Amino acid sequence: MAMVQLLVDGGIGLILIISGILMNMISNKHNKQCTKSVEGKVISYSFPGESRMYPIVEYVVGGITYNTKKKYKGIKSIKASGIPLPVKSNAYEDEKGYLHIKSGAIVNVRQMAEKLWP
Repeated sequence: MAMVQLLVDGGIGLILIISGILMNMISNKHNKQCTKSVEGKVISYSFPGESRMYPIVEYVVGGITYNTKKKYKGIKSIKASGIPLPVKSNAYEDEKGYLHIKSGAIVNVRQMAEKLWP
C-alpha cells in the first residue's frame, strides 16, 4: 500500500515538475518575442500636469505605424518652491527606468522636454 501511495505522489510530483519546465520554456520564448527593440522618433510631448512630461514616440513595425507615450517605472519630482533664488530646472532618465524632474517655482516643462528628447 505504501508503495502505491509513493508511486502516485511521485507521479503527481513528476507531472508538476514537467509542467513547470514547459511553462517556463513557453514564457521565456514569449518574453524574447515581446522584447525586440525598434527605432522610433519623438513626434510630440504630453504634459498631464504637476510638472510631469512624456514624449510621444512614433515607430513602425511590420509596415504599421504606432504612436505611444513613453512609460516609466515612476517619476521622481523635486520642486523647489518658496526659495527666492532662481533654481535651474533639470530632467533626466536613470538606468532603472525612472524619470527625475527638478524644477523651481517657475518652470518651462516644454523646454525641459525638448532638451531631454530632441
